[in-house]
Amino acid sequence: MRNILAKAATAALALSASTSFATTVDTSFPEVWFSNQVGGNGAQLSFIDAPGAPETIRTGKTAFFAFYTNTEVDGSPIWVATSFNPIPGVTTYTVPLITSSGGSFVPGAAVNATNLDNDAVLTVHSCERITLDVTPEADFDGIAAGSIEFTADLTGAVEGSSSICPYVNEVPETTADTDTICAAGGGSALSAGVCSVPGGIYTQDLTWANNVLWLYDGQVEIGDGTTTNTLNVEAGATVAGQPNSVLVIKQNANIIAEGNAESPIIFTSAADVDPALTPASGDVAGIVITGLATINGCTDTSVTCVLTDEALNQFPYGGDNDLDSSGRMRYVQVRYTGREVLPDREIQGLSLFGVGAGTVFDYISIFRSTDDGIEFFGGTANVRHLIVVGAEDDSIDWGFGWRGKVQYALVLQEEGFGDRGIEADSNEDNFDLEPRSQGQFANLGIIGASTADNGAKIRRGTLLKMWNSWIIGTGDECIDWDDAPTYTAAGTPGAPTGDHVYANNLFDCVNGPFEDSSSDPYNVSDFISGFPGIETGTTLTVDGYIPAPGSSVYEGFIGIDAEPGEQPDSDFFDLNNYVGPFASPNDDWTKPWSFGLPAINR
Repeated sequence: MRNILAKAATAALALSASTSFATTVDTSFPEVWFSNQVGGNGAQLSFIDAPGAPETIRTGKTAFFAFYTNTEVDGSPIWVATSFNPIPGVTTYTVPLITSSGGSFVPGAAVNATNLDNDAVLTVHSCERITLDVTPEADFDGIAAGSIEFTADLTGAVEGSSSICPYVNEVPETTADTDTICAAGGGSALSAGVCSVPGGIYTQDLTWANNVLWLYDGQVEIGDGTTTNTLNVEAGATVAGQPNSVLVIKQNANIIAEGNAESPIIFTSAADVDPALTPASGDVAGIVITGLATINGCTDTSVTCVLTDEALNQFPYGGDNDLDSSGRMRYVQVRYTGREVLPDREIQGLSLFGVGAGTVFDYISIFRSTDDGIEFFGGTANVRHLIVVGAEDDSIDWGFGWRGKVQYALVLQEEGFGDRGIEADSNEDNFDLEPRSQGQFANLGIIGASTADNGAKIRRGTLLKMWNSWIIGTGDECIDWDDAPTYTAAGTPGAPTGDHVYANNLFDCVNGPFEDSSSDPYNVSDFISGFPGIETGTTLTVDGYIPAPGSSVYEGFIGIDAEPGEQPDSDFFDLNNYVGPFASPNDDWTKPWSFGLPAINR
């Protein structure tokens, strides 16, 4: 079989004119398929390495093969293969056909493959049904011409996948087929397989299925601030916004966007799904979520603080429920976002206003925002497995009393773009307002650009706890503190209050690890160097985004038996003894679901 696989992998491929933006061929598909039209013989669909195959978003450099057999008169089998490089959203491919006679259909079998003159059109209708249409319509090597249909059994979990293939609904082939799906999501059919959702307030439950493309235009607001309705987004769905459009999840409403590693949910711009256009940061505004957790920023501290979002100034946020839930987002990509509504008033890739700790954010990838990647405006939202690539302002930003936790986070700046890896405020008008911001981070990695500013700017009275993390490559110092209340809240070198903690971290930046100034109350370098496991004299070599094998971050200059305060004490954090997002060069949790990271690691 290996010979025929290799031959198929190098065959020329051509996409047909027919494309869809829904079902995506990925590694969650089952391996064994059957067709009654071919005498009970079946097909095997495999993802294997294909040198030279183009990079694809979800599967990396792999090729996807279908094989089926027939039996000659003398009893020897015929093997017929076809191959294509899967492209997310493309469901129809024009493919070559390769055939062989004899041998065994097992790995390593000696099979001599030859090209057929016939091409075929392979259409993926869902992860249950694939058809192969052979042209010209003439028998070839005993296989009947015309359409051959293959089906798969999805009653159990797919081997090698964390879940059953999500694409159980077929791609609609007509506008009429699409209408019902669109109506369930608050939209109407723009064409077969494409739903258009206009701006407006939606107070009913909506479902955005994965067998159509969702195009929204304007301000799509889920809930009216009092309703508890939910936007459900299916695993593998693609949601694209027209220019300046924004998706808003209001207080009391929810978003349930549960992708998986093989089939992430993609929020992107309309330009990203149009083959005639080139997507860019700022194509679409982004995602805004408003919650009911506590914030600071109100002059009257005797009442529960409620503000309106900074950019549009329309959506209330804040309350008194730090455990408030706005839903769940897992295995989600957010691409090509950012919008400046007024000077210093922007919509980020993901803007979280007063979002509570009951909300789940896990495996979130944000790619190319004209402003910040993710910004927390108060609240208590927590995030695991966060990736921010190519933010043109700050990658992670917070203020207004955010008191959340982040573990396993990777920030990658692009040269010529980006300001700070972290920009941290409490409140820009009153540095001592309560609740005071305090971000807590474990296993953070920031790879800065030489053209960028600090790795982390800590100012305006905010607090920071950071464990088991590294910051490298930023054009200025790794850590800079501003403003007297920031220093006061920390304590003094040798006598910290416990509200600022820096333990077991590595700093390697262009202008050194820390920015000290004679005008500051004391040197931040003296304060941070008093914590255990601070390493500043080591150059950390990173291949793409993964530290090189043998780096000290894996060996662990951290003691497993840490003293109190040297490891996080919250139930949210995993306790470990490695520095940065990855436990080893092989511990790459960014695959295959994320987007925009260097190909060297993919």
